[in-house]
Parts: sequence; C-alpha cells; structure tokens
Amino acid sequence: MIKWTEFSTSSKHLIVLTPAFFLWMFINSGIYQPIHNSCLTLEDNSTITYFESLQYLQSVAFTVGYGHISPGCHSGKVYTFLFAYLTLPLVFYILYLLGTKIHRLVLNLESIVLKSSSLVRRLITISALDLLILIVFMMIPAGIVHHIEPCMDFGTSFWYLFATITTIGFGDVIAGTEYIDCSDEMESMEYDFYHQNNFFWASKMGYLVIALSFMIADLILKHETVVEFFYSPAEKMFGKKHLIDNEISADTVEVIDMNRGTNIATNPFDS
Repeated sequence: MIKWTEFSTSSKHLIVLTPAFFLWMFINSGIYQPIHNSCLTLEDNSTITYFESLQYLQSVAFTVGYGHISPGCHSGKVYTFLFAYLTLPLVFYILYLLGTKIHRLVLNLESIVLKSSSLVRRLITISALDLLILIVFMMIPAGIVHHIEPCMDFGTSFWYLFATITTIGFGDVIAGTEYIDCSDEMESMEYDFYHQNNFFWASKMGYLVIALSFMIADLILKHETVVEFFYSPAEKMFGKKHLIDNEISADTVEVIDMNRGTNIATNPFDS
C-alpha cells in the first residue's frame, strides 16, 4: 500500500483539492439559491431550484457562461463576484495539475509506441490525442445527451458539447434544462425529467474536470511542439531567446548597474 509521504506534491494537492472543490460547489449552490430567489424583481417563474443554482455556479466556475440563469439583483452579483474570485483559481489549479499529468502520460506512451523522435512522431501523437478528445469527450457524450434529451438530435447535442468543452458557452441550446421545448416527445414516453436533470448536472462537474484537463494537456503538447520543432531551430539560427521566459514580465525591465549605482532600462531580448 502506498504511503501518503510517497505521493508527489501535485498528487497530494489533487487528492485534497478535487473532492474539496465538489463539496465547495454543492455548499455554495445551497447558499446562492435563496440569495437569487430573494430578489424582489424576480417573477414567480424565474426563481431557481437547488440544482438550477448548481447549473449557474458551474457556468461560472468553468467559465462556460451559458447565460440561461443570471443574478436578478445586486446581492446575487456580489456573491457571484466573490464566488468567482475564490473558485476560478482553484479550478484552474486543479485542471493544470491534471493536465500536466495527462501530458506526461501522453509523452510516455509516445516514447513507447513511436520509437523514433521526430516532428512526424509528435504530429501523430497530437492527432491521436485530438481524435481521443473528439470521440471520448464530444461524440460519445453527444450520443448520451441525445438519448436523455429526446428533443435534441445528435448534431444539436454535438454542438452543445462543443460549446461546453471549449468553454465558449453560446447558450443557444443547453441540455438538462427546461428551456428546450420537446412537449410532443414528452407526451409519448415516460420521462422523469426532474431527477434525470439533477443527476445530469451533478455528474457534469466530473465530466468538465476530466474533459478540460485533457484539453489543457493537448494545448501544452502543442505549445511544446512549436517550441521544440519550430522556435528552437529559429532561436539557434537567429540567436533569439526562448518563446516564453519566466524571468521576463515586460518588453523592457529596469536593472540596477551596481558599478555606477544608476538605473538602466534595457531590452531583455538584447542579451
């Protein structure tokens, strides 16, 4: 059995922060619901349930922002501001940790399956990862959404998943809500929408965490490919610095000439 001290720091953070994030979301959904419903400007049919509160906070935490639910008064907006201020860094950190672990796993598989090191090998790896994301996190979920939403065809479900996984969040179609009119299909089948809707939004958080982690791993891999196979050769040829330099925070930096005791503005790319 693996001891706690044998885990890496990033693994420890994931083990603690990931369930803490889910608990944080469920608690805040219960807090936000009465705040949203207390707005005097709301009509009776615009109040939200607990899981609709969870829908809204998910769209904030993952920056999807469908727009089908929004605060009706200043108290809800202030709470949303504070929630986003605390939650977004947590979400980005969890996704970054998971993304980097997936990225390392992909590189390990690349070295095992594809022996020779070349640009062609890397392009094959990127294409395989893109195909995996397309099938596992878009096409298969689109089929599931099409099954649970009888009024959404596969193309519409795929469009919804695309807007979700890219965090674009157009909001023109949103699964698991009552904003889709499918009364004809509803009358012809037994459809427990309320409980199915609740399960959909609770499980969707897990989907978003995993799917967006793979998206981040894909972006890291593509960035490394550009640096390794395109920018580094140009760097050697023209003598330029790395594409991203962690020590550089602006085009020019102010340094202190210790010999003369004066400040000199220099271009960091000149060295």
